[in-house]
Amino acid sequence: MEIPAGGSVTEWVTLTPLRRGEGSGGAFWITARGPLGLADARSRRVLPWTALVFPDLTEGALRALPTRIQRRREAGLRNVRHLGEGRV
Repeated sequence: MEIPAGGSVTEWVTLTPLRRGEGSGGAFWITARGPLGLADARSRRVLPWTALVFPDLTEGALRALPTRIQRRREAGLRNVRHLGEGRV
């Protein structure tokens, strides 16, 4: 990515968490090439951030659903949906 002198750029990055919990980061490097292209100047910028990652529980809930339904049937209960209830 090239940025003209005095210019600014906004770039969006999509991150995929590898595990749940609190994640942090925020340092990146800037490389500025000289006018003749003979030398580079490097600088590190720190923009700290934190993100709290929660696991996706819908898959586990859907996996456990058939066993719950079977247990309710064995107990003599039936599923009754009420107005406003949707799928998990």
